Amino acid sequence: MHNALEQNLTGTITIEARVQRTSTNGTPNQLAMYSFTESSWNPTNPAASTNPSATFGVSNGKTITHNVTGSSSIKNVSDYKTGQWYTIRNVVNLDSGTFDFYIDNMTTPVLTGQPLRTLVDDLDYFSFFINGSNIGNLLVDYFRVNTGTPYDFNDASLSTVGAKTADGEVQLTASADGTSYSGSVDPYTRNVTIKAVPNSAFAKVTINGITSTSSDLVEVPLNEGAQDDSVIITDVPVVVLAEDEQPEATLSRSHAPTRTNPHT
Repeated sequence: MHNALEQNLTGTITIEARVQRTSTNGTPNQLAMYSFTESSWNPTNPAASTNPSATFGVSNGKTITHNVTGSSSIKNVSDYKTGQWYTIRNVVNLDSGTFDFYIDNMTTPVLTGQPLRTLVDDLDYFSFFINGSNIGNLLVDYFRVNTGTPYDFNDASLSTVGAKTADGEVQLTASADGTSYSGSVDPYTRNVTIKAVPNSAFAKVTINGITSTSSDLVEVPLNEGAQDDSVIITDVPVVVLAEDEQPEATLSRSHAPTRTNPHT
C-alpha cells in the first residue's frame, strides 16, 4: 500500500498510523512503513525501493524503527502484543536529519533526536509493505501525513477568522475570552460571508449550521430586524469539533455582524 503521486514534502513532517497485528505467524514477520525520496522510489516494484528514510514497523513482538544513518540495522523500541491497537507517530525534521518517535503517548516521545536511516531533502512516497521471506498481517486503522509539527487530538482552536461583504473585508474585534467576534457593516448590506479555519487540519467546522472546509466562505443572510431597532445584530454560530470528537473538545464561538437600521 503506497501513495501514487510524488508529495515533495520538506521541513518538518509528521507521520502517524494506528496499527494492530492479529497474529505473529512465525518468523521472520516484519511489516513496516518506509518513506522515500523520489530518487530511491521504484514505481514498478515499490517493495524493491532502496534507501528508506523515516520508518516504523512491527516484527517479532517489537515495535521497530531505524536510527543509524546508512545502515539497515533495526532499533527495537518497545514490546507489542497481538490483538492490541498501537498509535505510532514519527515526527521527522529533514533539515536536521533527525526524528522523534512516539507510541500511544503523544505527549512524551520514546525516542528523541534520532538520526534518519537515509538523509534526504524531501519525502515523496510512503509505503506499507512486506517482502522477501516475511509473513504475517497488519491492520491499519488510519494512516496520515502532515507537514509541520503534530496536531493535538483535542485541538478545537481557530487559526483564521474572517468576514466579507460586497464592499470588502469586515474589520472584526474579538471578545476578551476569544469566544466571539463582532464587526459593523453597511446599513443596506443583506448578506455576509464568514470564514473560519481550524488550527488542526483534522478538526471540523460548522458555520451557521453548515459544514465548512478551510477554503469555504459561508454566506449568511443578515437579520431584517424590527422597524424601531436602531441597531440590528445577527449572531452567527461557529462550532469547532476537534479530531477526537469528544464533547469537551468542542468549542462554540459566535460572529455578530451589526448594522444601523436603514429604516430608522
